[in-house]
Amino acid sequence: MPKQTITQEKHWYALHTYSGYEDAV
Repeated sequence: MPKQTITQEKHWYALHTYSGYEDAV
């Protein structure tokens, strides 16, 4: 798996988790 893909997935996951976190608060 290319490193770029892993980084992008991590970024996407972090973004969605952060969004959900803000929504819950």
